Amino acid sequence: AAREQDLRADRPDAVHQMRIAARRMRSALRTYAGLLEGPRVAHVVAELRWLGRALAGERDAEVQEERLNARLSALEPELLLGPVQAAVTRHFARTRAETGAAVLDVVDGERYAALQGALRRLLADPPLSRRARKPATTVLPAMVGRTARKLERRMERALADLDAGQVAPDSLHDARKTGKQLRYATEVARPSVGKDARAFAKRLKKVSDVLGEHQDAVVSRETLRTLGARAGAERDNGFTFGVLHGRDTATMLDLERRLPTVWETAWTRRARRWMRR
Repeated sequence: AAREQDLRADRPDAVHQMRIAARRMRSALRTYAGLLEGPRVAHVVAELRWLGRALAGERDAEVQEERLNARLSALEPELLLGPVQAAVTRHFARTRAETGAAVLDVVDGERYAALQGALRRLLADPPLSRRARKPATTVLPAMVGRTARKLERRMERALADLDAGQVAPDSLHDARKTGKQLRYATEVARPSVGKDARAFAKRLKKVSDVLGEHQDAVVSRETLRTLGARAGAERDNGFTFGVLHGRDTATMLDLERRLPTVWETAWTRRARRWMRR
């Protein structure tokens, strides 16, 4: 409810915080699904996924605008050719007008209201399974471990793509999403597990940061290509957008080179031993 009030008041970062709240709930419900039973949980998970996707356009535009403006401000003056800032401002003004209206339509809609009701009912009367009666120190780590194995498989696939010289934005993005789920699930388990879970979450964040920066560069290149093509069609100078596109490509390649080492450092048996209690 607090996130919704911030969003309606158009406070900074409101959409981002609502998406995080939805993602945290969905991650917890998916990872710890064995503690609950019945169709209500699957329905709530599906609706939380819908909400996250419905808010994604606004958040993506917000991130890209902020990122691109910062990079333009840091760019060498001799590389700023043409009405670059004006083009960026116009582009995101159009985009944010569309996505902002879509977000308000979502939170004013019946589907969102139904989701709120379903969440309230789930909190008031959770359909706990027999497994929920067992000690949290035993049950929660094992459930986190299943999500950890899923992340391991996805990372192995992504790293294999990179080793083969293949462009791997999709496999890296899949790993990124699973990594977030694992981080949020680990945070839920922290009160029961203690310092081992906390230390693991810190390790995992380093991997998530690399994957997140990579995804930002992937999306940024698409935006820059659009801006460059539009500049050409309008007989403006698209040189600056090409420079930034090239630098994003270099950033992606650097992150891809760093990723195996970051992953190997984070993903040790010792760091994950608490999942096998």
